[in-house]
Amino acid sequence: MNINDWIPSGAGMEGESYSSESHPELIMKVYTVERPESSAEDELALNEYMQREYAKTVALLRCGIRVPKVLEVTRYEGHLALISQRIQNKKSFCRLAGERPELIPTLAKRMAAIMKELHSKEVTELNKKMDNADFYFTKEVDKYQTLLNSNVVLNAATKEKVQKALNTIAAEDRTTLLHGDMHFGNIITDGENDYLIDLGDVCYGHPNNDLAMFYITTHYGSDHSFDFLYHMTWQQALEFWNIFKVAYYGREISDAEVFEQLKNYMLARCVWFKNEQIQQELSDILSRKDNQLSAEVKLKALE
Repeated sequence: MNINDWIPSGAGMEGESYSSESHPELIMKVYTVERPESSAEDELALNEYMQREYAKTVALLRCGIRVPKVLEVTRYEGHLALISQRIQNKKSFCRLAGERPELIPTLAKRMAAIMKELHSKEVTELNKKMDNADFYFTKEVDKYQTLLNSNVVLNAATKEKVQKALNTIAAEDRTTLLHGDMHFGNIITDGENDYLIDLGDVCYGHPNNDLAMFYITTHYGSDHSFDFLYHMTWQQALEFWNIFKVAYYGREISDAEVFEQLKNYMLARCVWFKNEQIQQELSDILSRKDNQLSAEVKLKALE
């Protein structure tokens, strides 16, 4: 494959995407984000993250989960890059919902079916499909604990609340396969098939971990963040959630009941966000007893 054949086709938060004229069925994501504090250790960590994503994707494919195929981790102009299958004419569920709101009921039910299928898989089944034992799937709760231990943003009282939440969810832990960053931007469709994408955080634990992330995605933010990140309005996101939750749980269920089930998982999730202000705002909101469960809660960090 001619490395000079690649041309820029899009940009994201972590880098740029490239397409190939001679191989239109492929896409290359080049990680070009450079921070002043970046070091050789950061480079090694990114390389391991990409190798892990590659290994996980191969295992998911072998277990019948529909994800874009991956070819290799390589370098392009000095930057780490991942070459994978290009899904022609693809759109994320959130973008499609924003462009065609009448499809929200259908898309929400399809997302619920995809998540239920994913959550029917056990990690022991997946680990048997791994080519490299160094990249076995890891526990979501262990990731949160590591992040909390190194957290220098949250105050002592908040960290204590998060630790209690972690202790609770650790006692409820399972070996269920999780996406790790589940929301409607990480499912795409070409009109015929739907695919899970952004698989670097795939792990295992209680399904509530994935549900907590999606609850946060649809309930906390700002008008600007929903337009910029998800190409839809906040009200459309809430409509999507309300249809999704009934399809996922298989019954009518209030946000109050869902919140009670997910609150510890959402509180633990706070330490996952890289934005320090989001960490603090979310943890404060989720720690309050008077939290408005069904209403939109604005985050100043996203305005």
